[in-house]
Amino acid sequence: MLDIQQKRKFRNIIYHRITLGILFILVLMAIHSTWQVYLKKRESLAMRETSAARLSELEVRNSELDSKIKKLNTNSGIEEEIRSKFSVAKNDENMVIIVREEGGSTTPPHEKTGFWTKIKSLFD
Repeated sequence: MLDIQQKRKFRNIIYHRITLGILFILVLMAIHSTWQVYLKKRESLAMRETSAARLSELEVRNSELDSKIKKLNTNSGIEEEIRSKFSVAKNDENMVIIVREEGGSTTPPHEKTGFWTKIKSLFD
């Protein structure tokens, strides 16, 4: 008989409204924490993808710079770079620099004439 009373007492404690409310709050806190971890995981995956893309871009840039360095380590590479940056020539060479004029078109501009301007030109 004591066993049955203890079971009822235990059951009354478990199914009491305050106990159920506390359990509900604990479950909500666990769900909230799990959701926060999920959001951080998504954010870190997105950051990982952008970092991987940036890494590949930097590797390509590094290979380009390595090839430029190798080119500049040769005499012909140094000469080519100096010629392109400073517009210089060797002693026995002549250099011609062509400068374009502003508005360099040699053809006259095409005038747009409308219907009324054609009629006005008949009377002038």
